[in-house]
Amino acid sequence: MRYVLLFFSISLYGTIAYIGHYGDVYIYDVTDPDSVYEIASFDATNGAYPRFVQDIWFYKDYLYIALTRDPSTISLWSGGVTIFDASDSINPVFVSEIYTGGDVRNIYLQGDLLYVVSSDTRIWDPDTVYQGSLFVYNISDPSNLQLLDAVEPPGNPMDVYVNGEYVYVGTGDSLLIYTFPPMVVEEGDSLDVYITGDYVVMKGYRGGIRVYDIIGRDMKVEYSFTGDRSRVYTGDLSSGVYFLNAGGRVYRFLKMGGIKDLSRISSLSTKEYELVRVGGIDTDGYWTVGTGSYVFCAPDSANNLRSIDVSDPLKPVKRGFVPEEAGDMIIVDTLIYVLTDQIDVISISEPWNPVKIDTVGEKGKVAFNKGMGRWLVYKEGKVYYTYVGELRICDVTDPVTPVEIYNSGDIDASKIEVK
Repeated sequence: MRYVLLFFSISLYGTIAYIGHYGDVYIYDVTDPDSVYEIASFDATNGAYPRFVQDIWFYKDYLYIALTRDPSTISLWSGGVTIFDASDSINPVFVSEIYTGGDVRNIYLQGDLLYVVSSDTRIWDPDTVYQGSLFVYNISDPSNLQLLDAVEPPGNPMDVYVNGEYVYVGTGDSLLIYTFPPMVVEEGDSLDVYITGDYVVMKGYRGGIRVYDIIGRDMKVEYSFTGDRSRVYTGDLSSGVYFLNAGGRVYRFLKMGGIKDLSRISSLSTKEYELVRVGGIDTDGYWTVGTGSYVFCAPDSANNLRSIDVSDPLKPVKRGFVPEEAGDMIIVDTLIYVLTDQIDVISISEPWNPVKIDTVGEKGKVAFNKGMGRWLVYKEGKVYYTYVGELRICDVTDPVTPVEIYNSGDIDASKIEVK
């Protein structure tokens, strides 16, 4: 497996671009592609330099910046994620940081949960090989992130993708699948507890009910009694982990989606928050994306993009593949855009049989700083990507025939996110 240190990254929010350069982030105005200019810059490490920007996400007015360690002083600093309040887009303010011990490979946000995959999570030792970790944090309060769980996937976790209640981790050897434990009611419990839509229903209980978030705040949910059943409404809760206290029993549930989304409770348990591995399959891939009941990994041992049916997460099955597709990927409707040494367009209208349909770019060039992280994103009919240090934009109004409409020239850019 190749290990590539990435020293540059880029994230855009509207017409503002956040470009990582070593441990700093530069802010550019990109409103007019013919007149891009720098506005300001800030230290993404909050003074704990030397570390390098690995990835940037923007969520609810906050920047989440993944950091790797400087290989020349790798034992002195810890990798992690710094959080900045970017409600004023050109003046981000440091809020907090979480430390992972090793190099953060990728991060993923869904709802109010942050997923982090990191390499060696202990003090660096050149004579010892440690497994990496998958961390899950509650970010409902960005100033006080709460670690919910941490597991050590076999192998070397490199990428993470989340779809509902399932977490997919690409290790370079395998695709591993984790989930939250199903509803568990202790033996002898007189309550019959189950989930229906946005409600937790308890049969045989008519007492007081309270729901608390992960940091102990009473969410003051509505509940009602019908016959011998209590119904607790959770539709006003945002995504996150909650604890329901009823009759001396505590039940944990994970809420997916928000008030304006199709929301539901995906699991309920008397246990503490916990990730459980439920399946896996040998793939050799680490870039991991998905849609519906399919996950796509690249590259496999033959340098292919592989389609995997995960409709039964306990028994994932390899389906079709596209040869010579090894790069970061994004899914837009029924297409995958793949950054190799060009932009390739893959149709997944039949996800079990992905088919390459078009290409844009110059075949034969070597992509700059190819490695983990996101290198291309989609927004409003355009694909933004970085290539040999350049920021490029393709018009995909005709989605199967991308047309390049902007090239920045060499600005030492690599990672990219558009918001």
